[in-house]
Amino acid sequence: MKYGLLENGVDSLKSAYNSIDKISLLIEGVEHNIKDAILSLNHAIEILFKLILKQKNEYLIFSDIGKYMNAKKQMLIQGKSNVFEVSSELKTVT
Repeated sequence: MKYGLLENGVDSLKSAYNSIDKISLLIEGVEHNIKDAILSLNHAIEILFKLILKQKNEYLIFSDIGKYMNAKKQMLIQGKSNVFEVSSELKTVT
């Protein structure tokens, strides 16, 4: 399964909502659902923030801009469609 940033963020928002929505119906596992909701919401915020950064300029989502620029150059030279195809060690900001 391959999600883009938008799909991934929306999926996490839905997961947070579903966890919160069923809390009132639970007799047991309330704390677990609250934890799941918080983790899913945190993930959604992080991913959607990266989407905003990427829309402004893709290099903003990478923790090492130099490595990103090198990977982008190699991506264009090799005719690839994604910098991760050229450099799997790239890390995004958290």
